[in-house]
Amino acid sequence: MIHNTIHFVTTIIIITPPASCVGWVKRVSVLPKTVNCFVLFRLSCLSLSLTVCRFGGMGVRVLACLRACVQVAVIREEGTNGDREMAAVVHASGMEPWDITMSDLISGRATLDEFKGIIFCGGFSYADVLDSAKGWAAGIRFNAAVQDQFKAFYARKDTFSLGICNGCQLMALLGWIPGEGDGVNVLNDDAQPRFVHNDSGRFESRWSQVTVLDSPAVLLKGMAGSSMGIWVAHGEGKAHFPSAAVKKDILDHNQAPVRYVDYQGEVTSTYPFCPNGSPEGIAALCSKDGRHLAMMPHPERAFLGWQVPYAPASAGLKPKDAGPWLKMFQNARAFLESTEGK
Repeated sequence: MIHNTIHFVTTIIIITPPASCVGWVKRVSVLPKTVNCFVLFRLSCLSLSLTVCRFGGMGVRVLACLRACVQVAVIREEGTNGDREMAAVVHASGMEPWDITMSDLISGRATLDEFKGIIFCGGFSYADVLDSAKGWAAGIRFNAAVQDQFKAFYARKDTFSLGICNGCQLMALLGWIPGEGDGVNVLNDDAQPRFVHNDSGRFESRWSQVTVLDSPAVLLKGMAGSSMGIWVAHGEGKAHFPSAAVKKDILDHNQAPVRYVDYQGEVTSTYPFCPNGSPEGIAALCSKDGRHLAMMPHPERAFLGWQVPYAPASAGLKPKDAGPWLKMFQNARAFLESTEGK
């Protein structure tokens, strides 16, 4: 489904970018059933944005968006494998996903000040040989220019970030959750919560049940009280709290908004209902202001009805309907739109 977008098939003969173009990005993966799409240049104003693209074997086309689309960076690193699914749900929720690699940020081909949302995708960055997401985190923490970009993005009040699975582990290693201030290394490493090996000692890929609790998380607005199924796929998903004081502060401020539940809907850390043994059944953590959410399960894999293997008949879910987790990304769009002009 394409939201607020008109595709023009007029071929452009002159493609020299004008001086007023507002940004260059190496590639985007936002259009369904399209490959080899390269952005040549973009023009934007308050009510209209034009993107001139070259498609493999199809010449040059213009894409026009009748209202300024919310631009979200779908960030990936070597070994990331959930970026296409994430781009699909971002697009379905009415936002504009941009495919951004860490090398794009390191080289300066793209910068985070162009975006109002960033999503760290799931996968196995650097094959998890240094433990989950540690190689990815090092690429940010030990590169001053890149780290400064992430600090500036985190501190802006008109942004959100989401980390899923490997991205969740990354956000913990960066200190973005439960961080405050600039969000990077607010806590000492010896007190920072992180995600460690599952109690089972195995990679767990299964359909689990979670509940959403009251929390400041803007992406979960209006979802508290829901109990839903969701896909999990991780080997290191157990929330670990080196500091009991930090854990208490997180729970006191409702910063653990998603919990694993049993078949009676009760929060549990018991296997296999909780696939990793997380204390309090914790599946996600968020910042105190709610703009930053790190989540081990995969909501992007259950945003369409046919992606849901089981739902009670009372839910009325049909294969062609929206799935239960699309709301989370619609919330992201609503939040960003609410910050426009502020």
